Amino acid sequence: MSLKENINKNLETIAESKSAEQVEQAIDSLDKLKLSQQLNKSSLERFKGALGNCLLMFLDEPNAHPRYRNWLATYFGQVEARFADSRQQPKYMYYPELEPKPWFDESDFKSLEKNKTQREKTIRELTELINEGAGFEAYVKGEMKDDAWSTLVNSDDWGALPLVNGEGKSKVLGRLPETDSLIKSLPLAELSPMAPEVFLSRLKPGVCLPPHYGLSNLKVTAHLPVILPESEKLSITVGDETRTWRANEWLIFDDSFLHSARNDSDEERIVLICDFWNPLLTEEEQSRLTLAIKVIEKANSLFRSW
Repeated sequence: MSLKENINKNLETIAESKSAEQVEQAIDSLDKLKLSQQLNKSSLERFKGALGNCLLMFLDEPNAHPRYRNWLATYFGQVEARFADSRQQPKYMYYPELEPKPWFDESDFKSLEKNKTQREKTIRELTELINEGAGFEAYVKGEMKDDAWSTLVNSDDWGALPLVNGEGKSKVLGRLPETDSLIKSLPLAELSPMAPEVFLSRLKPGVCLPPHYGLSNLKVTAHLPVILPESEKLSITVGDETRTWRANEWLIFDDSFLHSARNDSDEERIVLICDFWNPLLTEEEQSRLTLAIKVIEKANSLFRSW
């Protein structure tokens, strides 16, 4: 079979597939062809376009939610993306037609009302872990071109202790049964490898996180305070509104809006951070998005070494 025939066979498989597994197998087959070594630049661009069209054929369905179909058309370049709110600029993925809301309430999430007792158990368990010497690491690693972040790069001024990420649960979570139980009850956004992410976040005294944007409005960020100094000396600004944390209450916001945080107290501020589904999404959209992001990321992995 010639290279062209092999490419076309796998593209046809993707377009006509009935499952994500079939699509992933076809992408793996394309990866083995080492196309970046066999095709010139213009041919590679044509291949990318053809692959995008085939993925769109696999993911799109006439009876799918109109917002989902519009997002597909936007993502694959058939419709121009326009932010509904200028303060909202996600770095990775934008889902059009969702109401641009910087803040959300606990009442927006049905499952949160049921776990108030479990929150208290979790906070006690995490406090014990912290007092024993939790292994926080720098949240910002590597290099940052933005000078505003220079003091936080490879610094534990803003530290993190991962509990759940794209690779699954951490070993630390295995020692935290109450925390694990709480996490299982939460409306975590299943958008691998982007989300869900669950971690302890520590902000040392006097530290300010500069204004920045998160990854996507598909998910919202939820904070549960664990170590909370004087609240009037703590602040988080999302969009144009500044709030603070309250004991045993979730603070929930869309981090695709410009946001920043400060700790002007003399003590560490530590919160449990989780990725929740944006509650404005329907269950149908959530299910379709879980599959779509998985397949899109698999396809994107083809190009990362090119």
